[in-house]
Amino acid sequence: MQSLTPLRAWCALTGLLHLRFGAVSVQAQAGELEDAIRQRRSSEALHAMADQLRSTLQPLVQAIQAWLLAEPAKQAAVSVDEVALQQVCARLRELCAEMDSGAEDLLSEHDALLRSAFPGRMQALVEAIRGFDFDLAVAQLDGALQARRIDA
Repeated sequence: MQSLTPLRAWCALTGLLHLRFGAVSVQAQAGELEDAIRQRRSSEALHAMADQLRSTLQPLVQAIQAWLLAEPAKQAAVSVDEVALQQVCARLRELCAEMDSGAEDLLSEHDALLRSAFPGRMQALVEAIRGFDFDLAVAQLDGALQARRIDA
């Protein structure tokens, strides 16, 4: 799952039958609400339509959130090769120290390994690298390594 782009992940998610039909229903209801707003229907009618849309949308959002929360657990099943981890982390640290955007490519390439090695710490590292805050990324990586008892 690590190589899935967000679009492919979304397609996989919407491939679940109930979500696909739910999304179609949400789209139809949203279109009807938009039309009603343009037609300047009464406030009561608009509120009723919005409530109906909300009740249709809520289970879909909950299903999506549950799916997203389950993904890191699936990725965490990868066993950690300590030698590979040290090599990847050393290279990642070098790229971050050089403020090289290739750090994001390396991070993506070894996502499963890093998530398995650093559960609970990976999101902060990802955000720092994607936000081009390489000093913070080095600090996050060093903290993760230290927590795992690996020299930075």
